[in-house]
Amino acid sequence: RINAMTQLGNGLTALDHHDDALSVREVELATMRRLGTPEEVTIMTKANIAHSYECLGRYEETLALRREVYAQAVAFKHPTDQIIIYANNLAVSLKRAERYEEAKCFLRERIAEGFDRTLGANHISVIKLRWNYAGAFCDDDKASRDDVVKAVATFEELFSTTQRLLGKFHPTTKSAKAYLESGRSKLARFDAQS
Repeated sequence: RINAMTQLGNGLTALDHHDDALSVREVELATMRRLGTPEEVTIMTKANIAHSYECLGRYEETLALRREVYAQAVAFKHPTDQIIIYANNLAVSLKRAERYEEAKCFLRERIAEGFDRTLGANHISVIKLRWNYAGAFCDDDKASRDDVVKAVATFEELFSTTQRLLGKFHPTTKSAKAYLESGRSKLARFDAQS
């Protein structure tokens, strides 16, 4: 029954029926709790609920739930690749809430944890972790020119890496290119002001 609800929620999300997907996911979580499912098993369902909130523009609820999901995944010692996905999702929510300093601090700490040594520097989640860190500087209107220069250098490296690993037409490579272009535009605005 739980698997059927998960699949239904995924299908509704794929069709952009986010209100319906959220309802299904909330029932799924309630059912899991009623059946006594351990909290560490409910994390993925909570992550899916957070995604539904995000798609519905409910960003504060998204942020709160993503904080919980990340903390629980770490506490229950989920696999590293899953934890880094939750970290990236939380970082995106922090940036969307314009909590750039918190996002930078959080991401700096995650990068310092050495996921690149554990998963490899070319692991897509490690790339996205660094990408989100650079993006926190480019998105922040208070970032200095030097911060943006460093962010653009990171984007250049990551764009080159994703293009080499995934090819130039892969959606992740296209996103990396868009971030690079956005960073270069911000840098050009800095230069035009001086």
